[in-house]
Amino acid sequence: MSLNLIKRTVLECVLTYIVFMILSWLIIDRVIIKHSEMILVSSIVLVISKYLYENTKKYIIAMIIIIFSIMSPIIIKLLIGENIYLDSINRYLGFFISILNLIFILGYYIKLNHINLIIVSLLLVVIFLPIFTLWGYYFSTSTWLGVDAILAIMQTNFNEALGYLTEHFNIIDSLILFLSIFFIFIWSYFFCSIKKNKHRKVLTLLLIIIDIFLIYKCHFNLITNLYYDTSVYVDKYQEFNKNKELRKEQIDKNFVIENKDNKGIFVLVIGESQNKNHFSRYGYQRETTPWLDSMKSKNMLIFDKAYACYTHTVPALTYALTAKNQYNDLVLEKSVSLLEVAEKAGFETVWISNQVQYGAFDTPISIIADEANQQKWINNTVGAKVDINFYDEKLVEEIDNINITDKMLIVIHLMGSHAPYEDRYPSNFAKFGIVNKVDRYDNSILYTDYVMSLIFEKVKNMPNFKGMIYFSDHSEAVDQGLEHDANNFVYDMVEIPMYIYLSDEYIQSYSNKFDNIQKAQKYLFTNDLIFNTVLGVMDINIENMYEVENDITNEKYDYKSNRFKTMYNKKDIIVSN
Repeated sequence: MSLNLIKRTVLECVLTYIVFMILSWLIIDRVIIKHSEMILVSSIVLVISKYLYENTKKYIIAMIIIIFSIMSPIIIKLLIGENIYLDSINRYLGFFISILNLIFILGYYIKLNHINLIIVSLLLVVIFLPIFTLWGYYFSTSTWLGVDAILAIMQTNFNEALGYLTEHFNIIDSLILFLSIFFIFIWSYFFCSIKKNKHRKVLTLLLIIIDIFLIYKCHFNLITNLYYDTSVYVDKYQEFNKNKELRKEQIDKNFVIENKDNKGIFVLVIGESQNKNHFSRYGYQRETTPWLDSMKSKNMLIFDKAYACYTHTVPALTYALTAKNQYNDLVLEKSVSLLEVAEKAGFETVWISNQVQYGAFDTPISIIADEANQQKWINNTVGAKVDINFYDEKLVEEIDNINITDKMLIVIHLMGSHAPYEDRYPSNFAKFGIVNKVDRYDNSILYTDYVMSLIFEKVKNMPNFKGMIYFSDHSEAVDQGLEHDANNFVYDMVEIPMYIYLSDEYIQSYSNKFDNIQKAQKYLFTNDLIFNTVLGVMDINIENMYEVENDITNEKYDYKSNRFKTMYNKKDIIVSN
């Protein structure tokens, strides 16, 4: 291969990569180079493949049509207003380009006359069936096909499944689209014959190696995640039901719940990866929490020494939302949950979340959440992923869909500041720039503060609104570049914001509780005591189980600093300020 040819090939690879990045920028309104490595490899595959085919012009035309076809599901995401990330485009493009390239190479080298056409056709049908399905579902419902819809089909008999398909899929429109795409590929297969020259075998081998690499690196993407997510759910389904039944039996048999039948709506908001040291309300130099800064009335109580009990969401929240904590001997599996106790006391419970519902590591939280009388999950991804379909402010809209009663506990679970930080806020909230992680993290803090202002304005006007509690599951060592990896523990990972807003009516009715909470603002607190805190605020008492020393609404709350721990009792709390 001549030096000029090599230079031209490199230039074409760079230009192809630039074109893809420009298209990505047009789609997502932001581009970060570090998430585009598979787009670069895909560009290399496309350029090298060009030298395999006899008619370069027809190959280029075919590739343009092919790429538009395989990327078309992204259009669905845009049409329904969901977020698209560069990493999603990166993996999706790389996966399908490599698969299709292998199919054409396979079809050429299977020397079985018309049989190779049949094989290629069948493979293309398999590859494009998910795209056909996604568009069919969109034409009928104007939404993205999620795990819930797939399970609705899987968990019914044949007639019911057929009825569901008939109702939710526009077969004619999607069939026209599918056949159009299919014939495009057949056309490209016939008119882009592979050259017979001395470089053919070397190029073919090189492409096969790169294609296999791309498939491996990009096997989690928009399409394959549907299959993976469904399998994760199915694997966890029996465990989910088993735990739910065990917990219900536990609370029915062993506890008597006392409540004075007082009316009231209480809201518990769970933040994500929020470091109080990046809140301007706590003294941070940047104005990251303008709404919280403005809340200066006696009703808003800010806790200065709140810490997480662990550095990861599931360990932290399984303690925070159940009777189990670092300071008692209860077994987690037998510990009643906050929602179960609230329901036993006559409260209508609601769970609204932007986290994944059924994930590889999130099942315990889902078990707790599933007890809620009303549930809304706006994030339809599953598994150990942190993608979102909507920004957190979408949760505010869901509050309007709640069936309001005069006695309620509403839990709202944000995605907050979970990395990657730049994916947690709209571009107009990039107030502090996007140059480094701290800038992007501070933008996410600013956006969450805005979301909290919307939530507060929405709930404070509800009849019988009594109070709102906010805390973060854990913090983030963003200044050290460590996020919240427990293996590299620093105290920044557990220093969390926490605040409680109580209505005038509540303060008047529970003046003693309010006085105790006011004093507790300066006391040490770990978020595994949220269970006791919320029940104390709601004036719910569990007979034979009440832990007075862990209830900040009680004057006997034990605030001695030497008793407080984090990391499930492995670390002493060290106050940084």
